[in-house]
Amino acid sequence: MLMKKIIYGFFAFLLFISCEVKVNTPTTEGSGGKIRNGIQLKENGLIAEQAFLLFEDGKLVPPGNKIDVGQWVGLRLILNGWQKKDGKVFVDAEEQITTNDGKQLLDQKNLFKEYADGLTSEDAKALTLSARITAIDKLYDYFTVTFRVWDKQSHNEISGSYKLYLK
Repeated sequence: MLMKKIIYGFFAFLLFISCEVKVNTPTTEGSGGKIRNGIQLKENGLIAEQAFLLFEDGKLVPPGNKIDVGQWVGLRLILNGWQKKDGKVFVDAEEQITTNDGKQLLDQKNLFKEYADGLTSEDAKALTLSARITAIDKLYDYFTVTFRVWDKQSHNEISGSYKLYLK
């Protein structure tokens, strides 16, 4: 019976959250400012020219960061400070999503595992990390998305967080 509860709990957890990574994904609208949407950043060698949230159709997430359940939200990072090796940049990232009461819904590591051979510096300049709240078990005040992106060839990294609110 306990094993059955654990398995059901695991599958229920999978329904809550999804995330993906995109590289060099141009947006149709400019950010209008360097850092938007209440994104908090800590730069350590990687420098953010811009950081903002956008929807899957490329439109900017308005101030207030209100989204619908199931809606894709991308964090666009325009970054400088990568170290090249043989013309390539080696990137990795992680992302966590927690509720306002501290419940962790996602702890995703090694988001760039599919890019083990590296990225071009142009591709690494514009990265998108995404989140989607696919289901909820109760109403939460907000969700905090925490992220870290780093250069595997140096100690350069950038980390930060932002909040999402359900409509």
